[in-house]
Amino acid sequence: MNLEVSYLENELNHIKNIIKENYDLGEVVKVERVSGGYVNISYVIEASSGKYFLRRYRDTARRSEVEFEHELIKHLINSGFNKTPQLYKTKAGKTYVAKFERKNAYKKLVFYAMFEFAKGEDKYTWYYPYCNPLELREAAKTLAEYHIYVKDFKPKAKKKTVPLDKLILNLRKEFENLSRKADATRFCELFLANKEELEDKCVEVYKELKTIDYANLPKMVIFGDFHLGNLKFKDNKVTAMYDFDWVKWDARAYDVAYAIYYTCGIWGKKGENTIDVSKALEFFKAYQEAFIEAKKENEALNKREIEALPVLMKAVNIFLIHWDISDFYSGVKNVEEYLKFLIHDLDLMRWLENNKIEFKV
Repeated sequence: MNLEVSYLENELNHIKNIIKENYDLGEVVKVERVSGGYVNISYVIEASSGKYFLRRYRDTARRSEVEFEHELIKHLINSGFNKTPQLYKTKAGKTYVAKFERKNAYKKLVFYAMFEFAKGEDKYTWYYPYCNPLELREAAKTLAEYHIYVKDFKPKAKKKTVPLDKLILNLRKEFENLSRKADATRFCELFLANKEELEDKCVEVYKELKTIDYANLPKMVIFGDFHLGNLKFKDNKVTAMYDFDWVKWDARAYDVAYAIYYTCGIWGKKGENTIDVSKALEFFKAYQEAFIEAKKENEALNKREIEALPVLMKAVNIFLIHWDISDFYSGVKNVEEYLKFLIHDLDLMRWLENNKIEFKV
C-alpha cells in the first residue's frame, strides 16, 4: 500500500468517526471524497438511513461565518426557496461540528456540516461552462429567485466583509506581496510579467466603482460565487443551488455581474478567451424576466444597477485574478491547471477593457 492510499484511508476513517460521534444516520456504509472543489473538502455519505453530503470547511473558516451561512439556509428554506439542500442537526442539536484537528505542528479548529444530498445532475464546473440555452435561462432565474427570497433576510450572526471598492484597491498591495512568493514556474512568470498592469488595474477599477457610485447601489446578502458548478440540473431545470460559504453583504448587481462573467465565458488558448455577448444578454434578460413572472417587476435591476454591470464585471475579473494567484500559492498546486485559469482571466481583463456589453434598461 502506498502512502497516498494509506493517507486517504485514514482520512475516510476519520470522517466515519466524526459521523458516528455526532450524527444519528445509522450504519455508515460508504464514504467517498468528492473530486474537484478548490475551497472546501466534500464527501458523499451513504448510510443505512439514506444518502448525504458532508462538507469540511476550509481551514480559515470562522465559527461566525458558518453560523451566518446556516442561518441564511434556514431562512431560504422557511421562505419557500426549494432549491437549497437541508442541513441536518447533530446529536447536540447544532447544524455543524466544531473539532480541533492537527495540521503540521499545531491544532486548528475546523468545521463540518451535513447536508441533504441534492437531487439532480452535477453537470458543470465553473470553467468551460457550456450549458444549453434552457439551462442558462434557468440558472439566471434561479439567481433572481434567490435575490427575491433573500431580500428580507436579517441575520443574527455576524460576517465581516470589506466593501468591494476598498477590497479592489487593497488587492494592489496583495499582488505586490504575492510576487514575493514567485518561483520559476510558467505560472509565476506570467504573473510577474503582468504584475504592474494588475496593480494599475486595481486603481483604475477602484476609480470606476466610485464613478458608478457603487457605495449607493442596492445591497443585500448576495450569493457571492454563482456559477454552474454550484447548481444541479434535471431536464433543463435547476434542481439545487448550494455552496453558500461565500455569501456576503454587497451590491446585488455585483452578484449578477459575477454570474454573467462565469456562466458566459468562452475558454480557449491564450488570446482566445472572451465573454459570449449573446449569452450574457440572454442571462440578463432571463434574470429580469424572472421578476416579472413573480409579479415583482419593480424589484428587478434598476437603471443604475444595469448601467453599473460592465464596471462590476471588471471588479469580478480583478477579484478572480487575485484568487487564481493567491490560491496557487496557498499550497501544492497543478501548475498547468492554474496557468489555464490565469491566462483566461488575463485575457478577459483586456477583453473587458476593449468591449462594453450594452445591457438594455
